[in-house]
Amino acid sequence: MIPEHQEEHEMPARSNRTRLPSACGMCIAVVALQWAVAQAQQADQPAADAAPAEETARQAFDVTIGPRELIRARDQMPFVMDASLPTLRRDDTRWFFFHVYFNEHGPGGRRLAVARARISDVLAAARNHTVTPWHKYRDGSWDEDGLTGFGSAVLPDCTARGGHPADLHADAAYNRAVGQYMITRWCYQEGVGRLYLHLSPDGVQFESQYLLDEEPAQWMPYSTFVAHEQDRETNDMSTVGGEFYVLINHKSAANYGIDTLYRRKVTVSPK
Repeated sequence: MIPEHQEEHEMPARSNRTRLPSACGMCIAVVALQWAVAQAQQADQPAADAAPAEETARQAFDVTIGPRELIRARDQMPFVMDASLPTLRRDDTRWFFFHVYFNEHGPGGRRLAVARARISDVLAAARNHTVTPWHKYRDGSWDEDGLTGFGSAVLPDCTARGGHPADLHADAAYNRAVGQYMITRWCYQEGVGRLYLHLSPDGVQFESQYLLDEEPAQWMPYSTFVAHEQDRETNDMSTVGGEFYVLINHKSAANYGIDTLYRRKVTVSPK
């Protein structure tokens, strides 16, 4: 999601639910053309639902993270989660999609990068059964070819690689209250899974980092921004207000098929 191209687009709803994959590696063009709804067991009890104690990096905003609230217990999950949940309009006639952040693989290893294309161009090409060029962000410009080039890292990797590296199977949204773009990033290191919230004024320079959740022996790959119940300024979750929720999937690090779904209420305001 890039500022000058943040748009809402209406597409016909489908009665059958299929999967909207998270953007990863070189599948960003596929993500732009595949629209659908994610469809996507028992283990040790999770840690207590106290708010995370760690807060790091520059904090230009007041960010309050509420307690962990259980949405679906492990034995009540009707599917195995393999993507973030979709961001849907409230009625059943139209729906929206967006996502261009991805895992980049190339010289120097893996990094968290971003590419962009005009949504109108992507949709026009899809109607003609063709594709449109994408360009990656690299070293301050958008000149890098989306297929053959290599993008710069826009988010940090894990500082210690004692497990799964940082991953952008995550979600992004614009926060109207503070005029910031937000993205979630999860990391698993030294046996502990953590989910971070990053804020950015332009969708590229993510300077602030806040710990949303953590738990030993759990991955947290598929988070989703959800507007507050009283937020009527948007019909989808591409934008949220000063109060919103983050749905957080806890997935057993030892068994990919074991999921628990939580949420945390987050409040963001200028200092």
